[in-house]
Amino acid sequence: MKKITECTDDYLMLELPINKAVMVDLTHQPEETIEHTEYDDGYEYEYNEYVTKVSLGYQRLLDFINTKCVIHGNCPICKVPTFYNVKCGCELDKQILSPILRTYRDEQIDMEDYYIPDPDNEMRNKAENLVEKVKFFDKKFFCPKCGEMYQASFALEYHEKLEKDSDKYEAEIILIKIGQYPSLQEFAIIDYKGFNKVLDALMIKDDYRNAIRNHINGDNIAAYVYLRRIVEKIIIEAFRKNKVELQINDEEFEKLRTKERISRLQSYLPEFLFDNKEIYSVVSAGIHTLNEQQCEEYYDIIKNAIDIILHQEEARRKEIEMTKKTKKDIQMVVGKIR
Repeated sequence: MKKITECTDDYLMLELPINKAVMVDLTHQPEETIEHTEYDDGYEYEYNEYVTKVSLGYQRLLDFINTKCVIHGNCPICKVPTFYNVKCGCELDKQILSPILRTYRDEQIDMEDYYIPDPDNEMRNKAENLVEKVKFFDKKFFCPKCGEMYQASFALEYHEKLEKDSDKYEAEIILIKIGQYPSLQEFAIIDYKGFNKVLDALMIKDDYRNAIRNHINGDNIAAYVYLRRIVEKIIIEAFRKNKVELQINDEEFEKLRTKERISRLQSYLPEFLFDNKEIYSVVSAGIHTLNEQQCEEYYDIIKNAIDIILHQEEARRKEIEMTKKTKKDIQMVVGKIR
């Protein structure tokens, strides 16, 4: 699970899938020492003030809930990339917004009757208070071009448990996305990156689109199903077009393992696929052995590999078409000269 300090507003609003969460770390409260100089009856004296503030994760959560921001994405109505003005989720009172957990001075350290609060306890109290008052909130945003209003909905949960072999508590807030209008798929910008024709030629555009959309929705195992289909269809199409030259029939080809098929088709496949035969093993593992978290972790690597393969396949097809056309044109020129 990602920490909220690792997440941009764009990610939380337009990439975090429904029913997925990010963690708000309540530990590591920053501390600072402020030096003061005061004058009393002509005498100068100095003292230090020690200030402990809320954790960085908690402050990031407050900023996300309580402030406006600008995010960037694809407008489902305009069908073009744009920016959105995001409204405040809900207004929080001054006590919740205060970044100070505790403060005390030099002279108070040695005072027997002065109680210096424990920052962890203060942080937990603040966090519990926030979640009690703000269990649910909506972040609305609109497209400046068409004026259409959209929304993402969130919930907060507070979790606390006693540390093992200790009298201290571990506490955290979980921020969960519970709704999105319209769906995340509508906001996705699917860029075919110059290999649109090869997607159509191999009839894998739907597979490519579905892989991206499932990943956006947090269904990464399902995304791997479509990525594997893309690799399989490239291999099968290479065999179908060249099986006469390969001198191998359908039955023999079916018996071959995928790595063996790739080896036999070396001259007819993108170089990157031949050099990295393990790609198929990885996408297969995503379906059979890897869990959702592992599939999400490796998705970008595998998706980039698929994009390279498609780029090379597009270039190979263009070269073949250009070669055929140019040969035909040369024969036409030769015929006219004669």
